[in-house]
Amino acid sequence: LAENPTDPTRYVFDTIAACRYVQKLDSRKFVYACETTATTGAFFSFGGLSNEIARRFLDEASHLVREERSVDEFWFRAMGTVVACHAGDWSSRYDIDDELMDRGLRAGRLWAADTYLGMVAERCYRQGRFDAADAHIARLRTLQSDYGYDFAVSTATAHEAFALLERGRLDQARVAMQTYYDIRTEDALHVLALSGMAKIEARAGRLDAAEAHLARAEAIIARASRLAPYYMGAYRTARLLVEVLRLEQPSRAKSAGGVDRAAKL
Repeated sequence: LAENPTDPTRYVFDTIAACRYVQKLDSRKFVYACETTATTGAFFSFGGLSNEIARRFLDEASHLVREERSVDEFWFRAMGTVVACHAGDWSSRYDIDDELMDRGLRAGRLWAADTYLGMVAERCYRQGRFDAADAHIARLRTLQSDYGYDFAVSTATAHEAFALLERGRLDQARVAMQTYYDIRTEDALHVLALSGMAKIEARAGRLDAAEAHLARAEAIIARASRLAPYYMGAYRTARLLVEVLRLEQPSRAKSAGGVDRAAKL
């Protein structure tokens, strides 16, 4: 699962291989049948491959949820949230209540908890529900403090930074986004952080500074083998914001190049 941001090409092959292997097993005897099938659905969605295929895997996983094994329900809902959000469904149909979250955590499903909490936090602050987003981010931080899951610190820091950006608290967002960049080394996560930095500077009216961050992101993108649409989307929306703001500047000549770039995005 850690291959998602660190080695996306290897992640594709490993996930498909795991999926093929599971299909050969008797799901009644394979204890992780629901979790593996639901994760495959999330992979097809997050990887930008096919939301339709993702839903089909998720539907299959729904029939593998066992009542006596609450972790199945937890994992199914966590991966269902990934599929739904990436398909543009921001409803609460897959939401996990506190009791089920506690059960998932006690079962050691920290990666799924981290993924789910980050996704619903983002959904909340994009919708302007900042108090709800803050609650999810605070729960994310407990994954490290209570369970020693260090990756949750960076997930929480990233969403804290983007939530501050959405609130317009640019100075605080700038500090948080730089912190996020500094604590990660993966190309994909650096592109996400640099895109966030570009949006912050663009919102602050510092378009040249925003361009500098985008140039650094573009250098990473150029050398990276493949980045998931989630990370590329962060870059492209940042690039679009900068181009649109440049077009709106009354003191600058509106270049055809800027219009073309904005149109393509």
